[in-house]
Amino acid sequence: MNFNGALEEKLPWPDEGVNKYSRGKLTVVAGSARYSGAAVLAALASQRMGAGYTEVITDPSAVNVVRLSSPSLVVRPSDDWKPGELKASEPGKPCAVCIGPGFTGDDDAAADLVARVLKKAPCPVLVDGGGLARLATKKNLHTLAARFTDGLTTVITPHGGEAYRRRARGHDRLAVGAGHGPTRCGSARYEAACTCRQGSSRSVHRHFGRSRRCHHCNSPGHPNLQ
Repeated sequence: MNFNGALEEKLPWPDEGVNKYSRGKLTVVAGSARYSGAAVLAALASQRMGAGYTEVITDPSAVNVVRLSSPSLVVRPSDDWKPGELKASEPGKPCAVCIGPGFTGDDDAAADLVARVLKKAPCPVLVDGGGLARLATKKNLHTLAARFTDGLTTVITPHGGEAYRRRARGHDRLAVGAGHGPTRCGSARYEAACTCRQGSSRSVHRHFGRSRRCHHCNSPGHPNLQ
């Protein structure tokens, strides 16, 4: 199988009449004084994948580093930005947020940003990197469930080690029932998503459908959503 050819068929190619807004705006909330490169990598990746407008919200100390990486990036310090500025997607103007790359575990300001973005963003949100460690608070778990109820997409992207640590700490609220165990399905119940292991080393994250059950393994979601 020609993987690159198959992937190209799945990727939407822009029409001749598109502009930067119709191609989509991504707001990247990322980076820290210690890991400014994470904001750069996330922002450049968004452009390579076709985002027409990428705005980067980063630690004030990382602003110049990100600006120098690409002249087409709009970069703002995080202390001069509010999540309430985020807009919902409109026909012809899709919007999304990526938050967490380069965040550190001891940064209270970053933790506050994660909480406020999840609550305020009226558009899809992807949580990655250091932002994942901030999801397990009671407040954020309820916000995630509320986003699902409101029809707002939230994507989490833990690698194997992050997923294991979350499970070991009890953050995933495993849905263990008949035929379901940690080796097959670790269900992030409060996150209104399900992590299903397919094969020996691959996990996929799926939203619960109208039945409030995982489409793959049929495990239940958060009890408040049933």
